[in-house]
Amino acid sequence: MEELNFPLQLQYSTFTAEFPLAQSTFAPMRAILPENAHIITLSPLQLEDNLVVLRLFNPFELGEHPTLSQTAIVDINTLFAGYELQNVQEKTLTVII
Repeated sequence: MEELNFPLQLQYSTFTAEFPLAQSTFAPMRAILPENAHIITLSPLQLEDNLVVLRLFNPFELGEHPTLSQTAIVDINTLFAGYELQNVQEKTLTVII
């Protein structure tokens, strides 16, 4: 079971014209991940242009849950529909390139 080391802290601030609330419009995911698949990383790879690192993991250990500890199946083409995926490589969570 996962343990929360640093609990969230609710922070308050006021927003003015000088410091407007930033709005993000980048939403690459077009589908919902299975319950037993979590995204650890979705970020550009700084060594190469047009490459991103997507790291997924199953937070459930084998035998921890009857269905959620099973292998998670994620269709990357459906998940990122509208983006052209030219090459996908499966790596370990340490992303050794």
